[in-house]
Amino acid sequence: MNSKSRLSETFYRREFAIAGIFVFLLIFVSGCSKSVPKCDDGKTVKAVINNVSEDFKKDIAAVAGMGAPGMELTDDEWRTIRAGMVIDLEEIREQSFDEAADKRICAANLMIVSGGAKELIPVTFVTERNKESGEVKITLSGLDEFRESAYEDMPLPE
Repeated sequence: MNSKSRLSETFYRREFAIAGIFVFLLIFVSGCSKSVPKCDDGKTVKAVINNVSEDFKKDIAAVAGMGAPGMELTDDEWRTIRAGMVIDLEEIREQSFDEAADKRICAANLMIVSGGAKELIPVTFVTERNKESGEVKITLSGLDEFRESAYEDMPLPE
């Protein structure tokens, strides 16, 4: 082997090693600097829908007279009720992102289809990451306001 080919081979090995280290660092840095999930991220949407579902479960238990401590819907009862209900988010959009607080404020239309009736409820939700634990917390608003207005529109029995 001549000196030119040895020099060339050494150069390519060094370049390959540097490129490998660079790729490793990129993967490491991107893995450590995760931001709070976007508004339309699948996990975020699922968490909002689960939050709404749990609220409805409590509401139904209260209406059925099971709101007392220890009186809750069984999982089978809730699955039967929930099977006839579609809960989803439409027109999801980000209103703001605070990088320092690692927090996103999102808006969407909560779509609820039950018994053939479709209801669209404008909601907002905040996704934020706890800096110590890394857990994502989602806070939903707009559903309580909808309930209050729905109860005002209900005719009272005479």
